[in-house]
Amino acid sequence: MRKPPTVGRRIARMLLLAFGIHLGFCATIAWQTVRPKNTKLTDSPRSARLPFESVEFHSSDGTRLVGWYIPAAPKPRGVVVLCHGVDSDRTAMLWKAEILHKAGFASLLFDFRGRGESAPSLCTIGYREVDDMLAAIDFVRSRPDAATLPLGVLGESQGAAVALMGTARSLDVRAVVAESPFARLDHAVANHFAKVLGWCSPVVAWPTQKMGELLIRKRCCDVSPADEIKRIAPRPILLIQDGDDRLCPPAETAELLSAAGPNASLWTVPGADHVQAEYIAQDEFEKRVVAFFGKALKP
Repeated sequence: MRKPPTVGRRIARMLLLAFGIHLGFCATIAWQTVRPKNTKLTDSPRSARLPFESVEFHSSDGTRLVGWYIPAAPKPRGVVVLCHGVDSDRTAMLWKAEILHKAGFASLLFDFRGRGESAPSLCTIGYREVDDMLAAIDFVRSRPDAATLPLGVLGESQGAAVALMGTARSLDVRAVVAESPFARLDHAVANHFAKVLGWCSPVVAWPTQKMGELLIRKRCCDVSPADEIKRIAPRPILLIQDGDDRLCPPAETAELLSAAGPNASLWTVPGADHVQAEYIAQDEFEKRVVAFFGKALKP
């Protein structure tokens, strides 16, 4: 005759079940973060009456990337590659392309891997996306109408982190604007969970991060603009800090500013949440970005 399980065994089984459910929950969050989130775009430069060309090119691992090239006639002052955020697509950068076009700059807007209309692929939250940005630069340089133009990069959130790391690796880039970048990806993960869960966030953040690292095959601490930004010098950097940003708070920008050196400048927008500077201070945003590229991209 079988004996009923002891209280200790019942508790152990319940704890094991709870642990398994917790790990499953964390795995789900990790997968939802990096899974492909492709969408059919419903907006285009046409809505802003901008001339554009639909383009396609490939990242270094063969991933197909698509975008829009917006020319500036008759004599462009330069060309700027625009990099969107983690769960966004190139339509998020249309207003920035519009103000650049008005100021005489051409631009390239493109979807990172696994986003928008680019090929389905895991999002690596800045790791492989740097290769996508470098492929975008190579594409611009392959165009007869842009091959010799001074080139800049502008990114927001994940795209800002990518913009900094990609600029550090490409001497083709003359200047970079980065709004709300993270200093290191592990910081961004911790900040995200702290915003949502508060003091108990490490219980979820740590296992979710480790499972995410297995999926993207890269440690979060190694995706680090703070470790690469110093290689941008002496080229100019404009860091834009959204004053009320809790995902990429002022400490992140302060670390980047300190690591960059005297070639970097900072503009803080009080009252702006994550990537909201263009809405809180639209006129000032346009003025500062256009002036920055106007000076940095002079022939």
